[in-house]
Amino acid sequence: MEIWRWRAVNILAVVVLILVILNLSVTSRNRVLQKEVQNRAVYINQSVRLNNLNNSIIRSLAQMAVDNQDAQLKALLNENGVTFQITTPEGNSAAEGGER
Repeated sequence: MEIWRWRAVNILAVVVLILVILNLSVTSRNRVLQKEVQNRAVYINQSVRLNNLNNSIIRSLAQMAVDNQDAQLKALLNENGVTFQITTPEGNSAAEGGER
């Protein structure tokens, strides 16, 4: 084998080895990023479910505050940024000014 062919083959082998190592490192980094994205997706899904639960709890507390005329509970909700309005259904005699 001629010397220039031997050198060309060795250079090509080194280039291939570098590319294989580079490919392994990129693949490893890609797996890490995929895992991170998956963890964020799980966090977002859990946050949505917890948000729905929080809204239900807040609605229940507001309803209890109105039903029981609990000023302390209303104040607590207001302190935490929860505001609500008391609405009476149409046709309610008390809302129309009639007798109770």
